[in-house]
Amino acid sequence: MANKKKDSKKTTNSEDTEKNASEIDNLKKQIEELKLESEKNLNGWKRAQADYQNYLKNAGRDRERFEKITTISILTRFFPLHRNLSLALEHTPEEYKENEWVRGIEQIFKQSEALLNEFGVEQIKTEGEKFDPEFHEAISKEKHDSKQTGDIIREVSPGYMLNGETIVPSQVVVAE
Repeated sequence: MANKKKDSKKTTNSEDTEKNASEIDNLKKQIEELKLESEKNLNGWKRAQADYQNYLKNAGRDRERFEKITTISILTRFFPLHRNLSLALEHTPEEYKENEWVRGIEQIFKQSEALLNEFGVEQIKTEGEKFDPEFHEAISKEKHDSKQTGDIIREVSPGYMLNGETIVPSQVVVAE
């Protein structure tokens, strides 16, 4: 009887050992699968983070582009008003220059200039300059004794730059 107990204990111990070894193998496989899944999830998270950072950069660039286009659109609509105020003041007869109404127009013109300066708008220089298609649009050519070919004779309509970039070229008459 004592031998049967020893034999059954040996059988139980060897069965337990096999069972434990099998469970350990299963647990090892599960750990490996979880490691792979964890790695897969981490890589997916890293890609999502990179995509999100790219989205933020692109959204920022898009917003800047939209603001720039909107600003240019508004300014190009404002330039004719500014130009007309300037022309009105240039053509004011001498006897009206001290008139309160004319002084009011001068103030409005100064406000419009201040607004353009606030936006970073600069008027393109034409006086004494050579024609440059980046800044000027030649609307006609004339022979001129004291000017060389390509010199600007006069400005017909002012041009403007925004932060160093031409948004409206100056319309000019060029010497031929």
